[in-house]
Amino acid sequence: MLDYIEAASERLVVYRIKEPTSACRAMADVIVKTSEAMDRAIRCLRHMDPRFHEHAVEVNRLENAADDLLRMWGQGLVHPVVGATFPLAEAAEAHRLVEERRSTGKVVLVP
Repeated sequence: MLDYIEAASERLVVYRIKEPTSACRAMADVIVKTSEAMDRAIRCLRHMDPRFHEHAVEVNRLENAADDLLRMWGQGLVHPVVGATFPLAEAAEAHRLVEERRSTGKVVLVP
């Protein structure tokens, strides 16, 4: 997983991104959870705790989840769907659309 992150970061160019996509949030969540699981596994090793195996299995499961997300992302299968775009002056209408569940994708406010 770390190899994929490093490879992606070497090629990453960001243009006026103000909010991460749901796929980016999902990947960040997996990275945080993997780091926490690794920390638990390392603590077990320090004390020869027999629960090390369960933490190692969790790290492996999370790495597989990250690999799946990266594969889907690379294939263009994961991307946000914009359902509506509103000028900032119409934020109240955009909020109503979301509140009433009338949007079929992301609702974007444009300054």
